Amino acid sequence: MGILGNDPGHSSLWGGHGPKIRAMKISVCKTFEFDAAHFLPHYNGNCRNLHGHRYKIEIEISGTRLQTEGPQRGMLLDFADLGVVVKDKIVNVYDHSLLNDFKEFENPTAETMALHFWELLEASILSGFASLQRVQVWETPQCWAKVEADANEV
Repeated sequence: MGILGNDPGHSSLWGGHGPKIRAMKISVCKTFEFDAAHFLPHYNGNCRNLHGHRYKIEIEISGTRLQTEGPQRGMLLDFADLGVVVKDKIVNVYDHSLLNDFKEFENPTAETMALHFWELLEASILSGFASLQRVQVWETPQCWAKVEADANEV
């Protein structure tokens, strides 16, 4: 039978006594956008000057099992709940701002932004089912930086 059927080779997935299945990870990802200006005061080039971007951030959450009860049954994490956290901690704070005005962004590169966003979100997203896997910040459609969990700790 198929992957989700009563395949005897995967009966342990459904509580049977078949062979042990290999470890797996389930991930969900949500994308957000905001507009902000910045300049890189230590850079020798055009980015030293004030300019703006439409930033895209991708937040990936992962876990090893889905919720089994309540309104989030069958979900790793409710996309709406993730949206509330990211909008509250990132989008609503930095949208239409000059990033250099924030002490955490003395030199607001895509890398420092991804690291800071990771630090803002990590504790808020930990649950019995899910944890932060990746924060990716797109500065342009071609350029991005990411911070991700160590593959050995997931």
